[in-house]
Amino acid sequence: MNAPLSDGQTFKMQPSDPRLAEYLKEYPPQVFSERLYQSIELMERHSVEMAIDLARRLNLVDHLSQWRSVDDLCSRLSFQPSFKFALHWILERLVEIECVEARIDGNTRCYHLRCTLRKPDLESLRAAALQIDPANAATLDLLDHAASLYPVVANGEQSGDRNLLGPQGVPLWLNYFHNDNLTYSVNNWVGAALAVERVSTQHTIRILEIGAGPGSASEILLRVFDERGLLPRVERYLVTEPNAFFLRRNVMHISRDLLFSLSEARSALASDGWLVIGECLRPYFNQPIYPELMFQILESFTNVQTDPEVRPNPGFLTAEQWRCAFTRAGFQRVEVAPDIDRIREIYPHFFTGAICGQNVVSDK
Repeated sequence: MNAPLSDGQTFKMQPSDPRLAEYLKEYPPQVFSERLYQSIELMERHSVEMAIDLARRLNLVDHLSQWRSVDDLCSRLSFQPSFKFALHWILERLVEIECVEARIDGNTRCYHLRCTLRKPDLESLRAAALQIDPANAATLDLLDHAASLYPVVANGEQSGDRNLLGPQGVPLWLNYFHNDNLTYSVNNWVGAALAVERVSTQHTIRILEIGAGPGSASEILLRVFDERGLLPRVERYLVTEPNAFFLRRNVMHISRDLLFSLSEARSALASDGWLVIGECLRPYFNQPIYPELMFQILESFTNVQTDPEVRPNPGFLTAEQWRCAFTRAGFQRVEVAPDIDRIREIYPHFFTGAICGQNVVSDK
C-alpha cells in the first residue's frame, strides 16, 4: 500500500521481511500480522511528519540556520528545561529524514538545518493508517492530542500531566490501552507468552500484577492461561492499580528509581519466582520511536534518576539496558523475548518485548 503526500511524493509501504516469521513463530499469527507491521510503519512516518509540524510551530527553523545545541535552543526560545527531552526527540526525527544534520562539538550534540522544511501531510497518512486498521484511530488520536500540547508545555503555559491525564486525555488513554489497538496490545501478548512459558511447569501459580491500568494485560494473560489449560493452577491473582490515572505510578519504565523498583519487585517474589515485564523497547540506543511523542511531555516520564549503564536518558530502554537493570537488581536467568538483537537487524522498528528474571535464593 502507498500513501500519497501533498508534496507529490509517495510513502511506499514495503512488506515485512519474511525472516521475521521464523523469529516469531511461537506467537499467534494474528498478533504479528502484516496489518501490525504496516500500522507501525505508518505510525513511525506519522510521527516524523508531526516532528516537521512541531518544528515549524515551535519556531525552530528560525534558529537552526546556525549550529545549536538543545540547551542553546531552549534558552533562546525560552522553553522550560523539562522540555529538552521532547526537543531532542523532534530534532533527531528531523535528522532521520535528512532535513537536519547533527554533529558532536566536544561532548555536546548540535544541530543545523539542511533544507527548508516542507509542509507536513498528516491527513494523508492518517487516512492510510485507518485504511490498514480502523483501530489505529486510538493511537492517532492520542498522538494528535499530545502534539497539540507541545507549544504550551514548552512555554510553561500548561502542564503536560494535567492535560494528558485530565478529563480530555484520560478517554484517549483508555482507548489506546485497549486490546483492540494492536500496536499497543502486541506487548500484552508477548508478556503473557513469556509469563506462561516460565510458570507452566508449576503445580500452583500465584500472580501479582503491578500497574494493571485498565486491565488489558490481565485480560490477555488470563486468555493465554486458559488456552494452555493453566487456569485451574492459579491459586491467587492479585491485580494492583485499578484506576484511570495509572501512568502516575507503578509502571517500571517510568519508575523514578528503576533499580530500587526492580529490587522491591524481587522482594515480593517467592523463592524461584519470576518477574515478567511486557515493555515497549527501544531497538538501538538514542533511536527516536513514535510512542515517545505521547509520553515525553509527562513529568513522570522524564523526571527520573539516570544511570550511565541502565538509564542514561529518560524514556524507553533498550534490551541491553533492561538486561543490565535486572542483573544489577539481583535477578538471575535474565532474558528478553523475542530475540530483539536479531530482529532489529532486519526490522529496526520492532518495539515489542518482554523481560524476565528469576528470584533465585541460595540455600547457603
